[in-house]
Amino acid sequence: MSIRTDAPTRTQNELNEEPAELEATGGYFANSEDVEAIRRRDRSADRLVGAASGVIVVAVLMASAVLAHAETAVARMGWVAAWAAMITVALGIESRLGRPDRPLSSRRPTRPAARRRRLAFLLSVLAAAVVAVGVLLTLGWTATSLLTGISSGGALAVSRHRRESLRPRRTRGWVLVAIAIATLPVIFSLDLRLTDDGADPLTIRTVEWLRDNGGASMVDAAENWWYARHPPPVGGVPATLPQAPSTVAPDPTTTSTVVQPGTPSATPPPAPPPTEPKVVLAPVPTPAQPVLPGEGQWSITAGTDARPAVATTFVRPDAIHTSVVVGIMRIDPMLVRLRLIPGTEQPGGPAPSGGAVPLEDRPTLVAAFNSGFKMKDARGGWYSEGNLAVPLRDGAATLVLRDDGRADVGVWGRDDTLDPHITALRQNLVLVVDNGQLVAGTDDASSGKWGGTVGNKILVNRSGVGITADGALVYAGGEGLSVATLGQTLIAAGAVRAMELDINYAWVNAFTYAPGPNGPVGTKLIAAMPYGPERYLRSQGRDFVSVTLNPPRP
Repeated sequence: MSIRTDAPTRTQNELNEEPAELEATGGYFANSEDVEAIRRRDRSADRLVGAASGVIVVAVLMASAVLAHAETAVARMGWVAAWAAMITVALGIESRLGRPDRPLSSRRPTRPAARRRRLAFLLSVLAAAVVAVGVLLTLGWTATSLLTGISSGGALAVSRHRRESLRPRRTRGWVLVAIAIATLPVIFSLDLRLTDDGADPLTIRTVEWLRDNGGASMVDAAENWWYARHPPPVGGVPATLPQAPSTVAPDPTTTSTVVQPGTPSATPPPAPPPTEPKVVLAPVPTPAQPVLPGEGQWSITAGTDARPAVATTFVRPDAIHTSVVVGIMRIDPMLVRLRLIPGTEQPGGPAPSGGAVPLEDRPTLVAAFNSGFKMKDARGGWYSEGNLAVPLRDGAATLVLRDDGRADVGVWGRDDTLDPHITALRQNLVLVVDNGQLVAGTDDASSGKWGGTVGNKILVNRSGVGITADGALVYAGGEGLSVATLGQTLIAAGAVRAMELDINYAWVNAFTYAPGPNGPVGTKLIAAMPYGPERYLRSQGRDFVSVTLNPPRP
């Protein structure tokens, strides 16, 4: 065995630093350039692990909320298990990466930097998968997850970035635990929103929760960005045209006598009632040409030709976006009972029917349509059948329902005031149509008179209701509408005063109904409305208007 005599002599200080270099390089000596490169890779891996672990924490919170949505014992157990898993992940990262300062003799001769890089890669893949699922759930939910994940990961990265030697400081796993505890109220809030009794899908509930908990500006900005970049197509024809309902709600005043064949009638049949003149509803003009089959022509869905209680039609709201249709419903208040039904969340307070059409009203239900904005955005009040949920505001656009066959849409304090016959009042913003003309400012993109979430000129799902000169209510709703084209459509349908109701895709819904063997059978006003006619037959969060058939008043 030969001994090298030309090997450089190591000083005592260099010998003292050997354990650190051995630890950093996995058991072999390296020059200063190698050590510095290893340090850079180590720091990069630590930052990646920090960010990925933060996203994983948020992902577990998201998973727990989804599990809670099932409202079962198994889901609740899963919620607790998910929370425990999150704490385990935090402590696992702490024990895996945060204690490289243990004695070298107690550790296996592995390469810590390589180990951290492998763990970072696995965590990154898992985090990417979680974020992809979050994107599919909701845009707002994903944004919240990313922000929280980046912030929590950043806290870990900063603590590691400040290391000045190869021997890292102890990772502070309590940071992740603190994040978990701090987000506990948020998760409980989201859990309550997702598990309430409502007909809205999970995505809508999540976005509404985000809007109500400090994310309104982010949601509004996302909506404006989306609608501005995805307007309705120019030209074209509608993919489907509204069809008249296959069944029509009968007139409750009509009676019939059934006589079995071969048996004499006990009493002669009653004399036929005198013939009433047929009510002719004027067609609704459309700005788009050529006119489509059935466009602007009324179909009676409740009542008789002589006295139509509910009739519907459709038109295209402008001459540019000719593939867009808007549904119109005409209601005769003399023949029906109109009720303002409270939802489980809006306007707040009691909801005797659980946010659905009352069971006793369903045999004669002939129509239902959406109400206005959430009360915090409506700039007005709410009253129904003795319940003043939100104080009324003078000057607000108001839908007025009475028990004597009259209804109105007008300015509260100018066109209507309290009287003994009023059964319901729904206020929402200011009038869109007054004296048969558009109100000034409907074409002003910067005006906030008709809502602050999307601009007046943005083409989006909108709805409104007006009153005609002969006392009929007209509802209009559909996609691709600005405030101005909504008002013009209501004017074309005969409205002399009109107000905007709710807007955006999820909230514009109107249906007609007829009796069926198992309850009311409904039809969408137009096919583009997002939900089926069972929407108002199930519990939901927002208020709406129901229409039931009554005997005609003299």
